[in-house]
Amino acid sequence: MSIITKNLILRAVEEKDLPLMVEWRNDPEINYYFYEYEPLSLVMQKIWFENYLKNIKFDKIFIIDEKIDRKTIGMVSIYHIDWRNRKAEWGRLIISKGFQGKGYGKEIEKHIYEYAFEHLNLNKLCCEVYAFNEKVVKSHEKMGSKIEGLLRQHVYRHGKYQDVYVMSILRDEYFELKKQGFYDNI
Repeated sequence: MSIITKNLILRAVEEKDLPLMVEWRNDPEINYYFYEYEPLSLVMQKIWFENYLKNIKFDKIFIIDEKIDRKTIGMVSIYHIDWRNRKAEWGRLIISKGFQGKGYGKEIEKHIYEYAFEHLNLNKLCCEVYAFNEKVVKSHEKMGSKIEGLLRQHVYRHGKYQDVYVMSILRDEYFELKKQGFYDNI
């Protein structure tokens, strides 16, 4: 199954995507915003992929292709799906250099919300964002997410302990915004 948006196709990750995923994860400008950084090899990524396929019920990873030319431009995940409590986390969003700043992030976020609430029938979708990453915090707020709290000195990265915001949107909030036409022009 793929998620088709105005400009993008979010599709299941395949083995052919692994070399590009290794390239992204090893790029310092991209992994700067990840909690951990460990240089990855293709062999390591293949082992990860085999484990992912065993846990696909709890993690959904999408590769993002541009709709017109089918160029692969990124990835995004819904993960740690808790079916009993109807909640999950989302993120691990990567948009390749040269494709950033085109509004794709909002388009992806809108459709991740839609998939989570309308297809997976979740009640809550959370994400964690470095407190220093004000641009992403504001972007999530503009899409309807709220800051739930601050995890103080939650991650040791970039030579010091970093604060992290926990943000979320609830099913009712999403549907109310959708009813008001909030997402119509995204």
